[in-house]
Amino acid sequence: MAGFEWDQAGDVTVDAALLARRFGMPVAAFHRLMGQGRVHGRVELGDGEDAGRRRVALRCGNRVWQAVLDTEGQVESEQMRHVPGRPPVRQGG
Repeated sequence: MAGFEWDQAGDVTVDAALLARRFGMPVAAFHRLMGQGRVHGRVELGDGEDAGRRRVALRCGNRVWQAVLDTEGQVESEQMRHVPGRPPVRQGG
């Protein structure tokens, strides 16, 4: 896989090795975080002038990697940013 692939339903599959590199960690560590539910993502479809483009955002810990993909699924632009951490969940109040 070269990075991003879409099926006919519009669901995206992303190469874990590519994402692990972006987040600066080994692939095994990234897979572990995914398995723990600590990696979250979303895809937004462009419209109007941006029709055919997609914006992909993935959050892992306090970092968000965001990329704009062209109609072929190639990265046009990308950025990594730090965001405030989420407060811990209190147990039993």
